Amino acid sequence: MKKIILLISLVFLLTGCKATYDISFDENKINESIKIYTTNTNIENATKETIDKVSEELYNFEFGYDYYEKENYHEGNNTGYNYTYGFRYNDYNMYTQLHKCYDDFNYQNGDYLTLSTSDEFTCFNYYPEIEEITINITSKYVITSSNADEINGNTSTWIINKDNYQNKPIEIKINKKKEYKENKFSFKIIIVFGIFLILVLSLLVIKKNNKKNTLNKYYND
Repeated sequence: MKKIILLISLVFLLTGCKATYDISFDENKINESIKIYTTNTNIENATKETIDKVSEELYNFEFGYDYYEKENYHEGNNTGYNYTYGFRYNDYNMYTQLHKCYDDFNYQNGDYLTLSTSDEFTCFNYYPEIEEITINITSKYVITSSNADEINGNTSTWIINKDNYQNKPIEIKINKKKEYKENKFSFKIIIVFGIFLILVLSLLVIKKNNKKNTLNKYYND
């Protein structure tokens, strides 16, 4: 079994790999899922040196964080591992893997939950085989501010790679007094307004054409 796990892991060093770091702030827990994966599964030419290096990299990743549950991850062409754990809110500051990736990691849990870091994402120094990491923070509560690269509903996303990691801080503030609710009503209004606008424009075009046809008929007669 150990040999099989190592062989699956070889792809990390053959082509580099990516990671997706999902953090979900729920009612009672902060759930994390860290997926490390690659799309290249050609490991036929792996050497013993490569196997040894992969073993060292995986050990460095897992050392001190053995409370994360580890399982094989396969989705589409992606192959790798998924590490998951659910933290109590008061324990999150010291035990999350994300704390290891920034020299300064500030987390405060109260009516407002705040998370802020220093500028440089340092985990590329520990895990050089990772080429890019996507960090998603999702909250059941309202996110009042975020410096994320992308914001989609109640999810903030940071994309960190070897080009921007030296200036990629995370800053987010969450109002735990107010639950996030998707504004479906506004979306319906946009759809209804769009349909109404199309109908109005269509009627104007028809009216204009009818008027033009009437004038043409008048002058031809």
